[in-house]
Formats: sequence, C-alpha cells, structure tokens
Amino acid sequence: MSASLADLRARLAQTLMDSGYAIWASADLDEALRQALHDLSNASPNRRQATLTLTEATREITLDSLAGLLEVLAVHWPYDESAGTWPPNRVRGWRLIRLDGAPVLQLTVYEAPQPQAGEKLRLGYTTLHTLNGLDGETLTSLSPELETLLVTGAAGKAAQHRSADLMETDNVDLYAVGLLANWGKLKLKEFHYHLDQLRRSQSRQGVPWESGWRLDEWDLRT
Repeated sequence: MSASLADLRARLAQTLMDSGYAIWASADLDEALRQALHDLSNASPNRRQATLTLTEATREITLDSLAGLLEVLAVHWPYDESAGTWPPNRVRGWRLIRLDGAPVLQLTVYEAPQPQAGEKLRLGYTTLHTLNGLDGETLTSLSPELETLLVTGAAGKAAQHRSADLMETDNVDLYAVGLLANWGKLKLKEFHYHLDQLRRSQSRQGVPWESGWRLDEWDLRT
C-alpha cells in the first residue's frame, strides 16, 4: 500500500532524529516534502492517459480538466476505443500552449479535417506526483523506491531550512548549525544524484521488438 503524508512525515522526522516532533513542526516537514516532491516530479513525472470527448468542433482543446498537467507526450485522434486497432491514429502536428494560465492543445496539421463535437481524443501526458493528504490529494502516485528518495530530499531541505533560521538567532552554537547545514547539503547531493539517474532513465528509448535488428556482413553472405 502506498504511503500517506502522515507516513512519510513520520519517516522524515525519524530520519532527522526527531520522531517526537520536538524540533521540527509538522508544517515545516510538510513544506520540505512538498518541495522535494516537486523536484522529483520534474525529474521523473507521473505518466497518465486520458480520453476526452470533444464538446465542439475546434482545433484548440482546453486541457484544464487534467489536474497537474506538465507535458503532453502523445495525441491520438480520431480515437475509437471500441475499434481495437493498433496503433491508433497518432497526430503528428500539435503543440501545448498556455492561455491565461490554462493549458490548450493546438492541432496544427491543417491538411487534416477539423475535429468535430462528439469525437474522442486520447492523450498521453505527465503530471506532478501526488501524495495522499498533501494539498488535498487523496492518492499517492509514488513507488516505494521513490517514497524513500522523497524522504532523503525532504530531509536535506528541512535541515537547510532550519540551519538558515538558526543563523539569525542569538546565542546559538554556530558550529552545530554549520554541521546541520553540511548534513543537509550532503543529503541533497545524494537526492540530486538519484534525480539525475532518473532523468537519464527517462530519456532512454528502447527499439520496438518487431523492428528486428540491423543486418551485418554475416547476414549478407550467401
């Protein structure tokens, strides 16, 4: 079962050796988790699919119904979910723009007919990851491995936030504050290292199995 905000907050507090919440307030831990979640989403976003039914004939489709939309990956139109054909019609010309803050998909293949009301559009897209209990979300989209990585990043952020706050406080041990800041820096270094690994894995594309392999000189010999 995926972890909730309360679960990951408790893990974060334990990582910071503050399981009794005597040092870090829950709101501060939640903010550290929120910031780390956004960084994680930018490196390895949540991938989703949706089928939209057009309400009017248009080449500009508003996508504000897709909560947390970051990027559109693929567009299939016209899409008939009952046809069972593969691959579905894939639109080659489109772009995602923002109009007054709202995401709008523009179909730019002008030689094709204009989409009509009642037709379906299938989208592959990415969103920010969500955490059950954070900012009104009811679902956690992270795998267990990413939950652990999230705690690592949030620990680094929480440590650096607190060290910055303590530096402005009278009569504190600045050496201890520096140690805390350095610990936070090391946790963030670990966090960003794994984010870079995720980015690289996201950019790799496999060759479809049905395309076979390239012929070499041995294949050409008779």
